Amino acid sequence: MHIVQEYIPAIAATIAGIFALVSPFITWKLKNASDERARLIALDKERRDEIKQLYSDIIGQFDQVIKQVFQGESFNLPREVSESTAKVHLLAPAKIAAQYFDVCSLLEAWSQLHYKATPPKMKVGEVTVTLLQSPDPTTRHKEPANAAYEKLQDELRKLVGFMRGEL
Repeated sequence: MHIVQEYIPAIAATIAGIFALVSPFITWKLKNASDERARLIALDKERRDEIKQLYSDIIGQFDQVIKQVFQGESFNLPREVSESTAKVHLLAPAKIAAQYFDVCSLLEAWSQLHYKATPPKMKVGEVTVTLLQSPDPTTRHKEPANAAYEKLQDELRKLVGFMRGEL
């Protein structure tokens, strides 16, 4: 029994020494794990914010181009959406990218039909005048343009739904 009592302080010192050596290592590992988790959370938030901004820009661009078409302003669709197209390729899931490109195609087709269905305009000095003819040569394009616009709006709503679903 006397021998066991002599070893207790040595055993306690050994355990304390091992704890003193292992404790900083465990603390270091936990700190690294915590830092890595915080870094991943920050990256995830940054990516989510970037995607939100992209989706907002896309919706705004489509809205702006549609208004330009209705107002008879000229626009160049590839130029208007080229930056968004590049970002869609990089950031958006395949389902959203495919729908985005479908909407771009429909927008291009509708804008051409709308232009054909709109009476020609002429600028006289500072005033723009719409030229009306009888019989109206644009009549045959009006119904296809309206149908194309409805299809465009349906697909645009679907794209917005996909974007909302992802966010």
